[in-house]
Amino acid sequence: MDVAKQFSSYLKQENKTENTVQGYTSGIRQYIKWFEGSYDRKLTKLYRQNILEYISYLKLLYQAMQKDTQEITKVLIRLFTLLQKNGRKSHRYEKKTVFDIMGVIYEYSGCGKQKKAA
Repeated sequence: MDVAKQFSSYLKQENKTENTVQGYTSGIRQYIKWFEGSYDRKLTKLYRQNILEYISYLKLLYQAMQKDTQEITKVLIRLFTLLQKNGRKSHRYEKKTVFDIMGVIYEYSGCGKQKKAA
């Protein structure tokens, strides 16, 4: 039995929720994939140094993703500005809500909201 399956079985024995089991198992599979790609061998034992290297790798990856997200956000803001100048307004400038865009109408009653398809 592989490490991820063993860990999954352990979590189930500990009465963890299915979402927890899936999330943790996914994390272990990602670690195993990184380990085997980095060291070109199967994971048989865990070493503190390997885990610290993986954490450093994740931090670098997170920083790169943050930078990419910031760049994409800047590009989209400039695109929306251009669209507005050219008279092609976007949802953002039309002040539509997510519900308007998705075509969902909410009617308010005394008891609460009722969802209707538009």
